[in-house]
Amino acid sequence: MDKPWMKQYDGDIENRLEFFKGSAYEQLKKKASEVPGNYALNLFSYTLTFKELITKIDKTADLLWQEGFRKGDNILICIPNIPVFFFLFYAANKLGLIVTVLNYQSTYAMINSVIRECSCKGLVINQSKLPRLDDALRDTEISLVLVCNDGDYVNFIDRFNLYFSTPPELRGKRQELPKFKNRKIVSWVQFYGQEISCKVSTETVEGTDPAFFLNSGSATGEHMIEVFTNENITSAVSIVSLGLALDKNDNNDKSSLSAVNNNYSMVLTISFHSMLCLGVEVILMPYYNPGNFAGVLFYRKPSILFGYPSMYINLMEKIETTSAYMRKSMAFLDTAISMGDSFPIGERKKFDVFLDKHNCGVEMQEAYGLTECLSVCSLTPLFKARDNSMGIPLPGVLMKIVDPNTMVELPSGRQGEICVCSPTSMAYVNNDQSATDSILRKHRDGRTWIHTGDIGHMDDDGYFYFDYMKKRCANIGGRSVSLKAVEDTVKNVYGVEDVCVIDQADENGNTILVALVVPNDRFLFDNDKLVQLKDSIEMECNMLLLEYQRPSKIEYRASLPKNGVGETDYKQVVAEMAEQH
Repeated sequence: MDKPWMKQYDGDIENRLEFFKGSAYEQLKKKASEVPGNYALNLFSYTLTFKELITKIDKTADLLWQEGFRKGDNILICIPNIPVFFFLFYAANKLGLIVTVLNYQSTYAMINSVIRECSCKGLVINQSKLPRLDDALRDTEISLVLVCNDGDYVNFIDRFNLYFSTPPELRGKRQELPKFKNRKIVSWVQFYGQEISCKVSTETVEGTDPAFFLNSGSATGEHMIEVFTNENITSAVSIVSLGLALDKNDNNDKSSLSAVNNNYSMVLTISFHSMLCLGVEVILMPYYNPGNFAGVLFYRKPSILFGYPSMYINLMEKIETTSAYMRKSMAFLDTAISMGDSFPIGERKKFDVFLDKHNCGVEMQEAYGLTECLSVCSLTPLFKARDNSMGIPLPGVLMKIVDPNTMVELPSGRQGEICVCSPTSMAYVNNDQSATDSILRKHRDGRTWIHTGDIGHMDDDGYFYFDYMKKRCANIGGRSVSLKAVEDTVKNVYGVEDVCVIDQADENGNTILVALVVPNDRFLFDNDKLVQLKDSIEMECNMLLLEYQRPSKIEYRASLPKNGVGETDYKQVVAEMAEQH
């Protein structure tokens, strides 16, 4: 196939791709053997060299083996960006376990659902999840629960700083661990402090072995668990190295900071694994808010920065309105990558001016990717960005525009579905062959392509443009939300006859979700019942959905417009709402 984007690269760049054969743990250990004394992780004043990191990972693997975990077992990790995440992620990978990564803010119902769907044997959570832990464990096969505290390992001053950077709802004193029959529940400090009575026996972990699961719904709008192999994550390192012009042998003075949580696929693969395997120090920030972001940025002075568009916009506003920051230089910054959502063109240009004002000699680069592709697919070339473009494919990644009905590749300028072929593409959807077949499709060229569900086009120079989503999803603060999944949650509430969830901009220009609810006839003309119904809907959403997935508004309708086959006419609903507002 034609690759018009290759003219933007050095001619032989794809010949320099080197894909690692083995596990993610082995790839990290190889880098650690090359730079043992360099810093790998940093949380406030707590630092670990690569040698120290591998030592902690190896001991964690021994302890998991001692607890009876064997190749193919599944462990769910549901904690923020703290050092323990890395110890457990790579220790499990060393043993050939499958790691399921979930947002630390996930509801108890979601945790329980994922544990059962993935047949998890172990669970790693934060102290804040202890009050209703039994809800998460009900009817599951969990045998070991590790309870982490954000302040594990850090000193008193860092604990103080960490406390005030933690969201108020997650603060609190250490709680006594509950007791359950046939389940071992232990704090991480107690667990790691155990003596090792048996070392790990040799486990053969192949690159093609399933390595981790991610909870997603981006390409279809449906909840699903996507399965990735070791090769999916290890192949990203060479792609990222060439795409970001990072010399794999000379990053001793580089560090990176991500404001995004570890359950986000591009963070897990690029901000964490790729950075570590390229010898870049990873600076950790467990919880995001603009103040934390600005404070860590100027204190640690990273050379590489990752975040959502909304995070960068808030960061810019925070720095420009805080006297302690507004005159500080950002000359230390070499790379700023925006993930998740499209950066509004006006705001991106303002951000570039902001960077220049703070002595930063780079521009914002926008990355396009989705969970199914695990890593970044395309990136805007530095100083070669085009308005509203999501850039060009990274080395080793193929992209094309096809007719959604025939899968025939379309010429430049024609609008169609964006398809991606990459070594980082998911292996399959867990326990769902039909979903796998709808996302992964073999084309006439013999390659297997991911059908993203995004509609876009490509120009003559190989720059790709996102036009709209074929699937019904919304981007809330850079995170994809399935509108159908929210509708299904609301429909479960007694008294709801029909519902349509749409996204719209609020008075500040932020995207919010609005649920348009048709009540049952028994509720329709009774104000007291309508108030109770709204309370029930909010309660159900609070229990089953993450905060950013919940409707900000609930409005009642006597009916919703229908199309010719009796389904809700979403385009007409959106048009009517736009007219009202």
